[in-house]
Amino acid sequence: MFRWLDTVYADGVVATMRDYSVIYKKHLPEWFIFSLPQALWLYSGIVGMNCIWWKNRNKSCFWISIFFAIAIGMELSQATGYIPGNYDHVDAALLILALAAGLYTNGIFNQEGNGHEEI
Repeated sequence: MFRWLDTVYADGVVATMRDYSVIYKKHLPEWFIFSLPQALWLYSGIVGMNCIWWKNRNKSCFWISIFFAIAIGMELSQATGYIPGNYDHVDAALLILALAAGLYTNGIFNQEGNGHEEI
């Protein structure tokens, strides 16, 4: 997965970061290490789509739906064996939670007096 790091000579940096993170890994739950990063990517994508399309709710909803469909679709494709990987119900639950959190955050930003300015 990280073969491209060899090309840019960054594989040593990643190895060093992994060595330093070993002491923390044993104190963190597995969902925090394996499931939360994907959910945070989804959350940031949802909020990012809202930042780009805040003037046009239809386009914002369209792109957020596409972004979520890809994320949950990849997880469900693992469940059916369509793509390689291990389905995890925690991954799916955190993706749904990330969607809800992103939509909630977008709702707060889209209220009147939110500070959006015309450029």
